[in-house]
Amino acid sequence: MEPLIGGVGAVLGALDEADGAGALVATLAEIERQAQVLGLPPRRAVHLGRQHLLWRLPASRPAFAKGHRQALLISAVVDMDRPNQPSLAQTPAGHGHGRAVARGGLMTGYGLAALAAVQALNAAEVATGRDLVLSIEYRCPGQGAEIAATDHLQEFDDCAFALADCGGHTVHLDGGRIRPVAVAQKGAVWLRLAARDEPADPALPGRSSATASLSEALARIERHDFALRPCPASRALLHGMAEVRGGIGQGLAVRGLLGAATHAGVARRMAEPEHRFVHALLHDTVSVTRIRAGDRPDAIPGRAVAVLDCRLVPGRSTADLIAELSALVGGGFEFSVLAERPAAQA
Repeated sequence: MEPLIGGVGAVLGALDEADGAGALVATLAEIERQAQVLGLPPRRAVHLGRQHLLWRLPASRPAFAKGHRQALLISAVVDMDRPNQPSLAQTPAGHGHGRAVARGGLMTGYGLAALAAVQALNAAEVATGRDLVLSIEYRCPGQGAEIAATDHLQEFDDCAFALADCGGHTVHLDGGRIRPVAVAQKGAVWLRLAARDEPADPALPGRSSATASLSEALARIERHDFALRPCPASRALLHGMAEVRGGIGQGLAVRGLLGAATHAGVARRMAEPEHRFVHALLHDTVSVTRIRAGDRPDAIPGRAVAVLDCRLVPGRSTADLIAELSALVGGGFEFSVLAERPAAQA
């Protein structure tokens, strides 16, 4: 099964980064070729604007009554239009420096290998008690137009457990390896932050402006130290990392990371990119992803706008975040919610 695990990831890594749509078409063709080798053609579906390749293998000896949530879902996302992320560059599914960066190949390979394993167990009449569902989600312009959209994917109806694609990234720690499995997810909210002031003539500077006010607000947000907020899943992950490294010192370091009085001192001694990983795990984060102010080069605009990508630890709400940011930047600003996704914990 090892060729299956790496096969799709290797194809993703070798794709032409300059052509995201074309690369994705080639990737999907390789996924389907691998599935045909297994004799397991997928079902195609379109749900909420996203295309899906879906497989379901029934248990050879079901261990649960009909209607009971029992299936295991493996969920992968094949994405070709993301900015390069150095943290992914060491994996077969993370390659390149252009706009089209392959993601999801490793988890897709694991999913196909799992299908092959369950198929082999069933053929050998070895008892399997749960159904296995594999979902590969993607968005590819010009593909799937012939498939009628549906508001329901029946394959998900009785799934009891799910492995998401973040479980495909191996983390190397001092010679040891851990493979995180998604059991929780930070909430996400996208905010518009707007500043207003009177339009002005740039030949007569010296007064306040919307652009200056917004710049100062964004600088305050950038410097802001959000409170330490570990959740049960992040605590379990950090303790697992300590076990991989071993030793009493590592256990003390984990406890130091989880303590409000000791966190900053322990975190400062961590190397990159582990420090950023742990910081994002235990804190809310806010990143500026877009700034816009005016269209003319010879006028100070009366309105300046930034878009903020905010990730919230479980237990925090959008209202909590807006209240904290409003107190931080002061009056004269407008916050509006563009979209949000709640946090989740298994």
